[in-house]
Amino acid sequence: MNFWNLVYRAAEYGIILPGIFLCIIPVADWLIIPQRKLYPVLLPCMVAVCFVLAWMDSSGSYYTNIFFFPLLGICLIAYFLTVKLEKLKLLYMFLCATAALSFGCIMNYYIIARIDPHSNIHDDSVPGLIIQYAVSLLIMSVLLRMRHKYRWLFENFNTTLFWRIAWMIPAIISFCNIYMIPIDYANIRVGRIFQIAMVIEGVLFLFFMLFQSLLYIIAVTTSRKIEADSTALMYQLQADQYEKMQAYLDETRRIRHDFKHTIAVLNELSQTGQYEKLQEYISNYSSEISNVQAPATYCDNPVVNATIHYYIDIAQSYGIRTKLQVVIPKEIRRTLRIREGDPLEIYTDREGEVILKKYSMIGDIGQFAKQYADALSQTTGYLVMVTDRDMVIAASSGVKKDMVGKHISRELEKAALDRKIILTDSSKKEYCRVADDMEGDYIEAIAPIICNGDVAGSIVFLNKNTERKFGETEQKMIAVAASFLGKQMEG
Repeated sequence: MNFWNLVYRAAEYGIILPGIFLCIIPVADWLIIPQRKLYPVLLPCMVAVCFVLAWMDSSGSYYTNIFFFPLLGICLIAYFLTVKLEKLKLLYMFLCATAALSFGCIMNYYIIARIDPHSNIHDDSVPGLIIQYAVSLLIMSVLLRMRHKYRWLFENFNTTLFWRIAWMIPAIISFCNIYMIPIDYANIRVGRIFQIAMVIEGVLFLFFMLFQSLLYIIAVTTSRKIEADSTALMYQLQADQYEKMQAYLDETRRIRHDFKHTIAVLNELSQTGQYEKLQEYISNYSSEISNVQAPATYCDNPVVNATIHYYIDIAQSYGIRTKLQVVIPKEIRRTLRIREGDPLEIYTDREGEVILKKYSMIGDIGQFAKQYADALSQTTGYLVMVTDRDMVIAASSGVKKDMVGKHISRELEKAALDRKIILTDSSKKEYCRVADDMEGDYIEAIAPIICNGDVAGSIVFLNKNTERKFGETEQKMIAVAASFLGKQMEG
């Protein structure tokens, strides 16, 4: 096998590379390794695998699928190990990419067989390879435009039965396309086989795309129904709680109304020396009062309080002892990047919805931090940003407006927690981008903001002039700025 033939074979296996992007981009929030670190390792490895398989393929009769399907299996295993998401959701996304690849493969075979009467399925066909890549990339670009919908599905729709069924559709479509791969191009040229195959493929493609949209619509509709049912249940629980409280108030009002009569009876019994009856009357009265208890208040939120009451009443009806413990779901912890010991704010809006929010000490001085960043920028000529441990809180005027509110990179978070001042540039290993998607190369200075002994965030100086290096002056300047913000929060 010559070099160009080896390249051609590797390119045939390389059709899997666009599918990798389709699999990764919608689940980027659940990646164990950040994308900018994953791709430089993953892509060269996959290219190397493609060349190895191409070399192995050259040793016998040419039949790509012998090696292609094991390659897909290896990719699926790597996918499961790289992404922290439910396996059924990952399987569905992987099979969608496989289905997209299969459409490109089918179009390669059928179009080349049609336009080149002398071609054979075992022939090398550069135009066919181009068609295969073009069709696959076109379908994948359409699916990537739906990546936000995929992310919503994976994050918000967790019905196991739904995902147990959903993955079967792209699997069936992939199987149908693989089954339609011709054994010989001569079969495609018989009668109206080509036209029939194109109609079948068109129907399969429309069904595939409609299923993606239908899947999202079903998920949204189901989620809204669940939300509506939950809201109705909350209202019912609150109504039950209100009835219990009203019954308690009515009984208390009755006891207060009868209290004068009770005092009169007690006085009469004591004056007449009927002490046994007096003791019996007091005992009965005490028992009556003890049975009148106000519903317990577990928290100030009426929705949460009613919910807790509902489940505790069920437990008590079965004689089950209860113990209350607040647990924040892992999905919320991951989304809000909540760590052990992080302060939280829990409150409700006007509709009674429970809102969970991370407390940021720097966020309390957000306006002051903005003014301070602008003043530092005007004085030094540098771009200045102030962050807490999760996001950018304030930025000077020269920074893009969309940077404020963005989640900081894990590298910057780690740099702040190390409690060291860093002076670096984009060419060095210790360089930290403020956010993962921040563009441009800068000279950088980072200092942690310490408040009451804890790391509250960081302050960052950026200089677009990469030829100039930060030195001792900038180090002292950013240290003073960080210390000032820390003292400001303590005050």
